[in-house]
Amino acid sequence: MLNKGNRESGYVLVSVLMIFLFLTLLSTVLMAKVLQSNKFVAVAENNIEEKVAAENIIKEATAWLEKEIQGLNDSSVHRSSVVQEIEDTLNELKTKYPVEVNDNMISNDLSGSGNAVMNVTITASEGDTKYTTEYTISTLAEVFKYASVTPGNLSLNGASYIKGDLYVGDEFHSSNKSNFIRSSDDYAAETSYPTIDGTLTIPNAFKYTKENTQHTLTNPITQEGIAPYFYKEVPQLVERELDDEPFDVEQLVTEAKSRFDNEFLDGDYDTEVLEIGGAIINQHIVKEGDTLYDTLQINSGSSVTVKGDLFVNNDLIMKSGSELTVHGDIYVNNYADPCIVLPLIGQVCGDADDSDDEGLISRTELSGDLTVNSTIFINGAFEMKNLNLDGVVYSNGEATISESITMAGNGSTVITNDKATVEDLDNSSGGTLVLMTEGELKVQNNNSFQDNPREMNAFFYTNSDLEIYGVWSNMKINGGLYGQNITLNAVKGKVKGVKKDEGGGTYNQSDYDRYAYDGLFDEGFLDTVDFLDLFKDVVYVEKNQDSIDYTKSRLQIDYNEQLMLSPPKGIPMVNNISLKKIDERFE
Repeated sequence: MLNKGNRESGYVLVSVLMIFLFLTLLSTVLMAKVLQSNKFVAVAENNIEEKVAAENIIKEATAWLEKEIQGLNDSSVHRSSVVQEIEDTLNELKTKYPVEVNDNMISNDLSGSGNAVMNVTITASEGDTKYTTEYTISTLAEVFKYASVTPGNLSLNGASYIKGDLYVGDEFHSSNKSNFIRSSDDYAAETSYPTIDGTLTIPNAFKYTKENTQHTLTNPITQEGIAPYFYKEVPQLVERELDDEPFDVEQLVTEAKSRFDNEFLDGDYDTEVLEIGGAIINQHIVKEGDTLYDTLQINSGSSVTVKGDLFVNNDLIMKSGSELTVHGDIYVNNYADPCIVLPLIGQVCGDADDSDDEGLISRTELSGDLTVNSTIFINGAFEMKNLNLDGVVYSNGEATISESITMAGNGSTVITNDKATVEDLDNSSGGTLVLMTEGELKVQNNNSFQDNPREMNAFFYTNSDLEIYGVWSNMKINGGLYGQNITLNAVKGKVKGVKKDEGGGTYNQSDYDRYAYDGLFDEGFLDTVDFLDLFKDVVYVEKNQDSIDYTKSRLQIDYNEQLMLSPPKGIPMVNNISLKKIDERFE
């Protein structure tokens, strides 16, 4: 019995020792965890302190930089000194704050448009933490940094899709009906509301169409309030102001014309220097020095090179497949005697300073390859079609731009103080076309009735109204828009047409909604007789528009940041230098 009791006591002692050992180990582990946790907390607190310190350094440095740039704006720095002034400011920044500054000149067109774009990174280091912010310093106008800008009203009729930021100065209109052909309710297709993937400035009024009636949201305008009047993506509402005034397009054109102050403009020249011209066929002509043509027509397969300035007194006609290279400037005068006699028409009179819109007196048609070292001034209306352009175009006449337009380098700018029409445009290759007008600007009949969108790199700017159609047109604009008022019309999916001058189509009409317009028998019972479609215009829009994804919109605007980072040749300069943060990161 004694031995058994001793054995039991021994077991108890071992058990107690094991429990004690376990508790000791557990205490040690817990102590280590506590110490480690304290260490982690200390490291985390230290890391947070370092981040805050680095952020504060960057905030102070950025505030100083913003103040200095505003000072440059207030002092009206001459465009030729802009880059040097900015670099001097950045060098001073390095001496004032413990930061690392790196700058990279992206674009410097001071000899042309006067625009400069610089990428700047500012890094602050605190302990093991680095905080880097990246900025763009630019002389570009703010309007070129948005997908759409209007000081007036923005009307989105139907299912346009916009990716980027929008600025609206007055009213925003959203509708699930898209107009086509004419701005009339009689010619409207049922579709979805628009889609905006980006921000929208809070407008003075938000209006929407529902069940054929226009309504106005009551103030305040909220995210929840506007949501039902967009398809899938709803823009984020923001407070924002634009500092820039609209460009004075008329003044830009006047300044461009004043560069050509010589005897050629008034027809007061020595006739011995005049090249009578006519059609140039299968020739390659090189002219040394400044050259004057009465009329210049370059046919396909021919080329003209002018090693100086080129002055054309009457018509400049370039056929597709032709080449014109000018080492200086081009001036097309569209000059004509006050009165001429035309067969079957009789006497036609015109002003020597104006072109005749019907082409009876003078005309300018640009196709083929056109390269000019500086600028082209056209004293009247002109047409650009199937053109490879390297140069900047100014005009005081109406512009018509169509088909393939390819821009060299970052792109080119076309500026007219009249109106412009863009039809069947295709410039997906090459740089960006910037088209600026004083008069109204219409973009229509582009890639008609095609299932896949045609992409175009373009920024459309007008001090009047801008209207773009995306019903039978199907396009994606990589760039942006500016207009006194802007109207976009769009549906989604497939669209087919039957026009009285084109005959019928070959597709299953039961998959489409039918809209008759602008033709005979388009009212009442006769409108339902399919045979009569051959005598009128009919458009067929794919059914079930609300079930079609917004990426199938037939009018898409996708803001192209390259417009800011690599501005096209000739894009106008503003008086302000802007500083915009584009990235920030901890390392």
